[in-house]
Amino acid sequence: MKKTPDRFPTFPTHTCRLIQRALQVAEQVAKEMTRRMRAELNEDELRSLLVAEILPIVERYDPHYRFESYAAQRFRWAALSEFRKRHRRKRLLASQSPAVARDQFEEEPAEYATPRSTPEHALIVKQKHAQVRHAVNNLSRRHARIVRRHFLENASCEDVAVELGISRSSVYRLRREAMTQLAQEIGD
Repeated sequence: MKKTPDRFPTFPTHTCRLIQRALQVAEQVAKEMTRRMRAELNEDELRSLLVAEILPIVERYDPHYRFESYAAQRFRWAALSEFRKRHRRKRLLASQSPAVARDQFEEEPAEYATPRSTPEHALIVKQKHAQVRHAVNNLSRRHARIVRRHFLENASCEDVAVELGISRSSVYRLRREAMTQLAQEIGD
């Protein structure tokens, strides 16, 4: 990519063609995934998400493979990843009290009570919050980082793998180990 004097990047012709083909594939995948996911993601949101993935897809493309198949698969992964993030957030918010979900393991949560909760409920939530925070802090540094990045910051396992310099399957394994340790320590 060359920089022109007005600071806009210029792409080689073959890259421009790949971007155009990727846009067409993104449209097709957005329609397909919108039908598959029903009301979870609307087509415009999904299209915007997929367009943001075009440059990384073009940059990582290996010419030994058919571009449309490669791009479609990467777009599907991006759509599924977004779907999982949203689903994980919904589950977290539904399963936790609003204070725990909102504060997400901060050292000193601002508030534990909700308008409908009782003082006893607020105390239970505060104790559970402290118990989970303590259990996460007792994990090894690597396990704790994976738990925080994946569950609290909604980072994908692929992103965590890149950050830690390990494979995705190692992240899955370490995440499973961490969750087992947390379950044993918390007793749930």
